[in-house]
Amino acid sequence: GTVFAESGDDNYRWLRRLIGYGIGSATVYLRVRDNAHWFSDTVAGAAIGMASARFSINRRLERADEHPEALNISVAPIAGGGLKLAFSWTMD
Repeated sequence: GTVFAESGDDNYRWLRRLIGYGIGSATVYLRVRDNAHWFSDTVAGAAIGMASARFSINRRLERADEHPEALNISVAPIAGGGLKLAFSWTMD
């Protein structure tokens, strides 16, 4: 949720935050309500998730500033099983 909420420009950031953190909060509520986790587990998990997301976002921004000519690689699951590998090369 943090990556979704904090990535991108400032247009509609409030909406991305509402959705991203709202889904995270709803997940915490449901996990505690269903006795799947203790509240302390969900707080620790949220802290770890937010910290790693912030680290990734900041690292990506630093890399983009240092190396505008960058190779970007992403992997995503596809329907029916399997993975999609995508890459792009950005040059100034």
